[in-house]
Parts: sequence; C-alpha cells; structure tokens
Amino acid sequence: MPLQSGRACVDSAQMGDPDGDSDGAHDDCDNCPDLANPDQADSDHDGRGDLCDGDIDGDGIANDEDTCRGVFDPSQQDSDSDGLGDVCDACPLFEGSGDDGDGDTVARCLDNCPATANTDQADADADGVGDACDNCPNTPNAGQADVCAEPGEPDNFRVEEATVADIHRAIRTGEATCSQITDAYLQRIARFDLDVSEGAPINAFVMLNESLREQASALDEAFEASGELTGPLHCVPFVIKTNFDSTDTTTTNGSFALADTWAPDDGFAVAQMRERGALLVGSTGMDEFARGIHGIGGRHGKTGNAYDTDLNSGGSSAGSGAAVAASFAVGGTGTDNCGSLSIAAAYGGLVTMRSTFGLVSLDGVFPSGRLDTVAGPLARSVRDMALFLDAMAMRNSDDPLHTSSLWRRPASFTEHLDPDGLQGRRIGVLRQLSGRASKRYREPFEGGDASTHKAWTRALGDLERLGAEIVENVHIPSFSSRRYGGGLVVDVNAYLKTVDSPVDNFEQLCRTRALSRFVYDSIGECLEDAECRSDNPWGGLHDGAEAYERNRSRVERAMDDLELDALVLPADAYGAANRLATKSNCILPATSGLPAMVVPAGLSSDTPRLPVGLMFIGRAFDEPTLIEIGYAYEQGTGWRRPPTLASNTSPDDVPRLDLAQANALRRRIARAAFDEVLADGGKFDLSASRFRTIARRVLEDAGADYLLGGTE
Repeated sequence: MPLQSGRACVDSAQMGDPDGDSDGAHDDCDNCPDLANPDQADSDHDGRGDLCDGDIDGDGIANDEDTCRGVFDPSQQDSDSDGLGDVCDACPLFEGSGDDGDGDTVARCLDNCPATANTDQADADADGVGDACDNCPNTPNAGQADVCAEPGEPDNFRVEEATVADIHRAIRTGEATCSQITDAYLQRIARFDLDVSEGAPINAFVMLNESLREQASALDEAFEASGELTGPLHCVPFVIKTNFDSTDTTTTNGSFALADTWAPDDGFAVAQMRERGALLVGSTGMDEFARGIHGIGGRHGKTGNAYDTDLNSGGSSAGSGAAVAASFAVGGTGTDNCGSLSIAAAYGGLVTMRSTFGLVSLDGVFPSGRLDTVAGPLARSVRDMALFLDAMAMRNSDDPLHTSSLWRRPASFTEHLDPDGLQGRRIGVLRQLSGRASKRYREPFEGGDASTHKAWTRALGDLERLGAEIVENVHIPSFSSRRYGGGLVVDVNAYLKTVDSPVDNFEQLCRTRALSRFVYDSIGECLEDAECRSDNPWGGLHDGAEAYERNRSRVERAMDDLELDALVLPADAYGAANRLATKSNCILPATSGLPAMVVPAGLSSDTPRLPVGLMFIGRAFDEPTLIEIGYAYEQGTGWRRPPTLASNTSPDDVPRLDLAQANALRRRIARAAFDEVLADGGKFDLSASRFRTIARRVLEDAGADYLLGGTE
C-alpha cells in the first residue's frame, strides 16, 4: 500500500521563507519541521509527517509494533502469524513459498493458475487468471463465467445472463420475437424459482404480471409494423420491489396487511421504464416494511440467495436482487434506506446505484423515510444498470425535490461507460469514520476473515493496475452515524388515500392482525407507535436534515482536501453472504445522501464460491463519475459469475406457466409461512429449512411434483 505525498507546502515555498531542516518546505507549513522530508508524506492525513509520527497510519499501534504499517488496522489480525497483518498480506492464509500445489515454484496464494504449472505466470488480459488456465484468455473475466444456452430457448439466444443488447440483437436479427423471449423467461421462473429439490426455494416473487404475454405480443406487433424498437428498453424484462406501484401488481410493502392494495396507475419510475418498452415481469419480495436486510416478509415468506438458498439474499430489496441474479429478469428496482440495494447487489454479484438523495422520484413508492429513502436499479452489468437509471432518473415536474437547482443528471448515463475511466483517478480508501460514528460503522474494512481481506487487497491492486492512484487511510472528521426519522404516519396515511386498499390509514393497518410480529409485537405496540408519531408527526426531520447536510459537507470537504474522485470500501465488511450476520457499510451514503455504486469485486473461498461487492461513493449528483470508475473496474476484472440454480427437472418437462395459478400458489405458500411462523413468531424463526418444509407441503398439495425432486 503506497504512502501518500503532499507537495503543497514545498510548492508554495518562497525565497527567504524559514526552512530549518532545508527540505524545501517552509517551517510554517512543514509537517515535520525538524527532520528533512521533502515529500511531506503523511499516511494518516493528520498533519504530522510520517518521518516524525510514531503511528503513521493513526490506528493506535506504534510503528515498530504494527503488523501493517502504513494502513489503518487496529485489529492487527494476522491469520498465518507471519508478522504481516491480513489487511496488507497478499497471502494471509499461507507462509508463501512453502506451499506450491502445482510444482511451478510459485506459491499457491500468489499463483494465477494454482492447479496448472505456469512458471511464467503469463496473463494476457490481466484479470488475475493465468493464460494457462483462463477460459477466455484475451478478455478479463476473473470470475471465469461460462454459460450455455438451455434447451427450449430460442435458437442463438439464451436467457441466462442476457443483456439489453442481447435481447435487441435477437429481435433485430429475427432470432427471437419478444413473445418467445418472454416465454423463455417465464419458463425459467417456472423451473427454478420455487424448486425445493436441494434446499429452500429462491422465492423471488410476490406476484407475476398476468398481462405479461399480451404486453409482449403488443411489442411484437409494434416492431413488425415499424421495424423499429419502441425504445431503449424494448422487450427488456424487469421486476419491481413490492413497494413500487404498478397497475399489474399489488403494492404490499412486504406485508399481508396490504396484500390486496392496488394502485390506480404506475409509479413514476415504473412508468418511465414501461414508456421505454420495458416489460414488467412481476413484483418481488422484501423485508416487511423494510425492517431488515434478510428478505423475510409476510406477503412472500423468505427469499433465498440465488447462489445458495440457505444463505441470506440481502435486503430489503431481496426479491429484486435474487430475481436479477438468477436471470429471471434483466434488471430490477429497489429502494434503500441503509443497505437495501447495496447488500442485495453485493450478495447477488450485481451492480447497483444507490443514487443521490432526490435524484430518482419516489412518486408511487410506499413511504419508508423522508430523509434517507432512495430508489435505484439492480442489474448484472454497469451498462444495463446505466440504461435502467436513464429511465428511473427522469425529472418529475410534480416532485418538489426535482425543482431544486441542485438536481441534475447527464443526457444519458451511458455516455459515461468509459473503459479507461480509472485512468488518472484518485480513489480514497475509507478505512475509518470519525469517533462520532457508532462502533459498528467506525471501521469499514474490519470484520472479515483472511480470505475476505485478500479479496479487498486484490481489488485495491486492480484499481491501481487499471490506472487509479490509491490514497490510503482516508477518514471523515466529525462524521455522525446517527439516523433520524419522522413523518411516517403522515406519509403512510397520505399514500393510502391514493390507492385501493383494505386499510385507509395507519391505525387500521395496526388493527388488521396481518402484520408480522417482528414489525410490531402487538396491536397495542403498533397503535402506541402510531399515536406517538401522530403527537409529534415530524419527529426529528428538521434536525436530521441539518445533520445529514453536515455529513455531506464533511465527506465532500475530505474528498476536496485530498483531491479525490471517489471513496472505496466494501459493501459488506464480512464479504460474502452467510445465514444471518451482516456488516453493511451503508451508513455514510444513508446519512449524507451521497451516491454509492456497488460492483462485483471477487468470489469467496466458500463452496459454492459466493460474490463479494465493492462500493464506490461520490459527490452529490456525480453518478457519472461513479459509472466511469465502476465500468472501467468491471471491464478490467470481469468478476460477475452466474449462480448454478437447483432443479431436478429438465426444461422440456416443466409445464407452461399459468400466471394466475402461479400467483395463487405463491400466495398460499406465503399464507402458510405467515400463519405458522411470522404471525406470532420471530423473524428468524422462519429459517431456510423451515420455509422449505412449508413450501414443499404446499407444492405437494398443489401437485407441483416437478419442483420437489423426490422425497425429503
């Protein structure tokens, strides 16, 4: 990790200025005035030069005792006891040269082909996979993705990992019609989404769009008549989190209390995507009332991770993340208060943009929090994410936030898909928030095991390899991680007046007996909360708005002082998904309103190998810079790797999906999970194994034997 140099003091020196140590930096600004240090290196940016600083990285460990000198690392974790901390050890689990699995004299942990002898370590595409074992040696794809078309799909077009460009190419060349493409997606959903043959189901959906096939046919007719695509998202399947309004799906906010809530029209972002030709496949599961990041809610049950359904899918935008990861759609929408988009993306090997607060209109989204709710897209590539963001982030003249002079966006986010977007960029590694941040959020890189630290070290190295300058040990002085709220009851009551719902206001919502117990322990608790919020309807909104603005200023000031283009940190410090535990680094964007982009950055050492995500944070409304950085990183590494989905049924044996019956079946599964667990039990009582048992029983009763895979 490089030490940082600052030449401002040297460059500003004038003839005759006192310079006691003759290093070219005048005494008034010399960060080490008694010792010559012309480079003015100051690794922890504390104003005291490294040459006279007993703790150059500011982690509280003296230099001569520090296992990772120069990098903030208070944990001093050293898994292999070699005296070099995991944070800066390229081989954190091995001593190095003594472990050579293929006899090429290169240590396994450094070998770019650890099972194939290649002494020269040639790597033509610089993706970290040696030419001797690279399945695509001239195109970066560190994840080594290798997908093949499935039987039953249109010739030359495959659903798995299909992009917007792939769909448009298939339609323009006559390889497939929009109707054929749509049916291929529906059959993939029918085959995989509720399969319980090897574990819990993915269970991404709350409700499928029963008019989808007719809408696809209409696009075919339009294309046949004009020979032109209807828009940049023509026939592109997308999903929406079940807190987005649509005329084809209910808006449930993840709860059975709102199971029959219908909006009279599409929400703004949904309407913008449909106007551009996108096809709504359905609505997806979420943590009920956005309470958590585990994909559990009354209206759908539990969403499993597409890579391993026993693991956390991430949330609260869990269903959208799982659906896109599993190629049930090309993209999806989510919302984020703190981690809902970023964790779903990281755990699903996806790209997301938690956009600047106010960039995407929340018109037609169930209220969650006035100060920190943002909406954004989820996709498998930066290019497709940018196309979805183009649609979602249109100016809404009826949205007060869009009338601000601060609101801005480029003509198209796709203009910033620059493969050289990292050249000359200064990227700050956010190792520490200030002491005013809570302990959980204070050290964004702390908490992972040795293999996780290895992934972060490699990611930072890749950024340098692709042209960026890494600025270590960035911290945000006086940053506060306190979160504020207010206005929820007022906003929910106002929203419920705009929709056709069995409940008219928050009080009725409390009395439905259809809220999961983890949302409110009792009707009384819910009513008490509603009354408290009604007595003080705006809560901490004023104080919160001021605090978040101070945070934004502090972050941008730190970036300005160090001349940074972006900050970088893990999306989750623990790395890949597990069953429950998370350490989302969501607090900075949540409490500052600044944009955050997540891209795939590696694979865990687990079996199966699970994706990990890297987060870039930028200045307000500077999504274009993040897209340039994220696209260059994606193109130069290629870490996206599709999951292997469980099914014991061949595609030809899966019956054609009846959308109405599929919706009824999903509702029955959710109802059983709610009645048996969530109505009176804890959230985590609905474990993956318990949900599998419930789903299996309902599927057996429905005669869906092709999803069962034999006996338990």
